[in-house]
Amino acid sequence: MTRAALLLAVLALAGCDNPKPRQVPPDPMAAAPPPPGPVAPPKDGISAGLVRRSEFPSFYLDRVGAALDPMNKKPAATPGNAPIVLDGFGFDPVAKAPAKGVDLVIDGKAYAAAYGVSRMDVASYFKVPGLTATGYTATLRNSWNNVKRYVAASAEKMPAEQYGFKPTPEVRSFGELVGHLANEHYLLCAPLKGEANPMAKVDFEKTTAKADLVKAINESNAYCDAAYAAAKDEAKTIAPFSETRRDTPFRTMLLNVTHDNEHYGNMITYLRMKGIVPPSSTPTR
Repeated sequence: MTRAALLLAVLALAGCDNPKPRQVPPDPMAAAPPPPGPVAPPKDGISAGLVRRSEFPSFYLDRVGAALDPMNKKPAATPGNAPIVLDGFGFDPVAKAPAKGVDLVIDGKAYAAAYGVSRMDVASYFKVPGLTATGYTATLRNSWNNVKRYVAASAEKMPAEQYGFKPTPEVRSFGELVGHLANEHYLLCAPLKGEANPMAKVDFEKTTAKADLVKAINESNAYCDAAYAAAKDEAKTIAPFSETRRDTPFRTMLLNVTHDNEHYGNMITYLRMKGIVPPSSTPTR
């Protein structure tokens, strides 16, 4: 499976300079200018509120998964069934110094990249030793990003008066499904962050109001976002989340995604029974 990777990169303290042609990394000035038209500023991340400038910044995206030099070689296609690594460089062209950081803005949401990766090639090309720590890298966790959006959108789509709906008396209501997933997000992602479950004393399955449950699922998604962003697939176990379960970071992340997918399947049935098209089947154009 392939997916076209369309990325809008926003760099704090970004501007424009005129470097000479070079080979590695590719000349940023060789990239096509951004498409015309207004672009809404990100609402989060270090680039929150920054307006996109018309000139090209001292920023480059070297790789999106298997797609090298995606800013010049289009379409940039890469397998979409695994985490996608993005890397490149960026700096403040006015001060000729590292920037505050780099956000990768995708569908309006900012994803902070790990900034400060050594890029001797950049420092050498610009003849500024201080530009060595200007590389960045980020990993997009496709499976998690997809299912969390579907679950959150399902919570929004179901009318408030249907949150108590059960296909049969023996199963959870729609609202209880939403609360159950919020509970599990904290249970599984807290060990990834190396901390105690901050919501251990809260049972969202007992929450009944739609507004409260929508808030709970969105906040639990954000909590796991931070855990996924910081997690490394290390061959070591993390703190157990139950008396009989102790896993590696990767297996815990996979369990979280699998669990969400299982219950999103339940949500699809609930929504269809109420004549509502589930998010994953909603036309995008």
